[in-house]
Amino acid sequence: MLPALILFFLSPWIGEVVSGFLTVEQFFEPFRLLITLPPYGCGALIARELMVRNKKSWPGLFMFGLAFGIFFEAIITRVFVNPEPGIISPQAIAYQRVLGWNWANTIGVTHFHALLAIVAPVLLAEMLFPKQRSESWMGTPVLWICVLVMVVWPFVLGLVADYVPSAPVVLSAILLTGLFIAVGLAMPARVFSSQHRRAWHPFWLLLVCTLAMALVMIGSCAIPDGAPPPPLPALLGAMIVVILIEFLLLALFTCGHSFGDRHRLSMVLGWLMFFLLFTVAKEIEAKQITQRGIAAGLTVLFLLFLRIEVEVEKSGSPAPEQATG
Repeated sequence: MLPALILFFLSPWIGEVVSGFLTVEQFFEPFRLLITLPPYGCGALIARELMVRNKKSWPGLFMFGLAFGIFFEAIITRVFVNPEPGIISPQAIAYQRVLGWNWANTIGVTHFHALLAIVAPVLLAEMLFPKQRSESWMGTPVLWICVLVMVVWPFVLGLVADYVPSAPVVLSAILLTGLFIAVGLAMPARVFSSQHRRAWHPFWLLLVCTLAMALVMIGSCAIPDGAPPPPLPALLGAMIVVILIEFLLLALFTCGHSFGDRHRLSMVLGWLMFFLLFTVAKEIEAKQITQRGIAAGLTVLFLLFLRIEVEVEKSGSPAPEQATG
């Protein structure tokens, strides 16, 4: 039960606090904690159970993460489909809104949620509990409770939401969610053959993840507010190409028999790098240490702790690690 609880809290912590969207104080506000923790935690637990019970690995988990991103931001928070300015500026909405969707935000933040709310927390939690990596972390009744939470939570947030999307938009979001789940279930555990192949050096995973996350976030959050932004189809196409290249390169680099926790940790650090560096830049600009800086520092210390643990385990076990996730 402890691994599941760790994952339950790790997902919103990375997705909301480490990313810099919320301060530590805001995260622990009772009302915000109530509306944030259940969908993040349950989403991560459901995604991992789908991966483990269907004998998938991180590529399948990534697809389940895309499903979570669509469901969370289109149906629960409704940011992807809301025409009113809020998190997204009026200029950005006017630029990217087509057929009821804010498309640049949808692609960028779905990618963000897939990796930082689902894949990264699962990889980190499994590194904390390596002996239970291939095990289910909760029974079927608890799994169904998590599914029920995800189904109910749009109505819970609907009590305070100021926008109700149209039926076609909701239906399209549900179909996209189901499509990504189906792709994840059909995804082979290894996209490329791993026979007689060693996984690439962790540095290359770090580099690919860092560049891809930075490019997608810039395309999602900065370029739509630029003057003037490029044609929308060109921006969306470029973001999709970056995500596809990232996925294929990581699938290729991690398919070897030596893939292990050093590689997993490099992937997670790469996905977090953009947000950690952005926080450092803001701290330098403000000339003071803020709550976001403290959260970033604690995250770095946690990753260093895992790095040391991985090296200790590696030195004590000469057998190569298996490519299981």
